[in-house]
Amino acid sequence: MTEQKTTEKKTAAKKKKVLTASAVVVSIGLLIGACDAPDNNDSKTAAKPKVEQKKEKKTTKKVEINDFTKMLPAISKLADNKQMTKQEKYDKLMKLTSSYKPNKEDLETFRMITRFGAERIVKKDKNYSIAKEKEETILRALFIYRVLEKHYETKPYGLLGIDVLQVNRDLYLGREKLDSPWGRSNVAQIKKDLKAFE
Repeated sequence: MTEQKTTEKKTAAKKKKVLTASAVVVSIGLLIGACDAPDNNDSKTAAKPKVEQKKEKKTTKKVEINDFTKMLPAISKLADNKQMTKQEKYDKLMKLTSSYKPNKEDLETFRMITRFGAERIVKKDKNYSIAKEKEETILRALFIYRVLEKHYETKPYGLLGIDVLQVNRDLYLGREKLDSPWGRSNVAQIKKDLKAFE
């Protein structure tokens, strides 16, 4: 029996060592956890759990419109907006032109409209006015002149487009009059642009 008591003592000692080792491991774990735990009284320094969030990239895809008739509702809405100033409307209109890529038919029409507008300015000279025009009509014309100018850049229609755009823009915004030195200079430039088409 003494042998049995000795075995029991050895087993009890082993259990005690295992329990003591487990207690030490748990104590160390608690101690480490306590050191890393935030102080509840100091919310500014409290460690927040890291939550991995997927950041969605906002991609704004530029939608190009190549049919002028699809632009007309936006231009009409702009003209009808009573809370925007003329300058704000003009700026918004210029942004609209960046989403428009003209097709061949529209370009042909725009070239005719721009030449007609230029000839009208030259013919009426200092008596040219857009004051009696509907705002929507003016904004459509400004849109057309800008598109033509952007599309052709330095070619004759581009030059004509920018000059006609400048005259109508400044008249629309009330910046200048055609009987001023600025106006006479612009009319002379439009005459020069039109000679490229003779």
